[in-house]
Amino acid sequence: MARVGVTASIKTKKNALPKLARSIERILEDVLDVAAEQTVNRMQHHIIRVDFVDTGATLNSVTVKRKQRLERAIGPTTHYAIYGEFGTTRMRARPFAAPALKDVKPHAEKAMGEAIVKFVKAN
Repeated sequence: MARVGVTASIKTKKNALPKLARSIERILEDVLDVAAEQTVNRMQHHIIRVDFVDTGATLNSVTVKRKQRLERAIGPTTHYAIYGEFGTTRMRARPFAAPALKDVKPHAEKAMGEAIVKFVKAN
């Protein structure tokens, strides 16, 4: 039985790949920051839309925190926000976080892909 194989190699300047990786990471950080802010805006929109506003504390507590490279924590800081998202035995769920993520996710994925393609074409 004959075997068929393909061997490929990429020749680059010394240390070119780490530099490329750092550059792409910076680009993705920028895209992620934009997506995170869009998520905050959409989350606030959904908090109002589902009428989970009493004092405005949850609405005004939605923030973005940088956790580590390429990771953001987005959401309200009120201890009772989870009850709005998932409901309780005495209160129906009024989800605002999941719909916000659903709104932003396709746009963020597209923006990340476009940013990488643009970077690769430029280099």
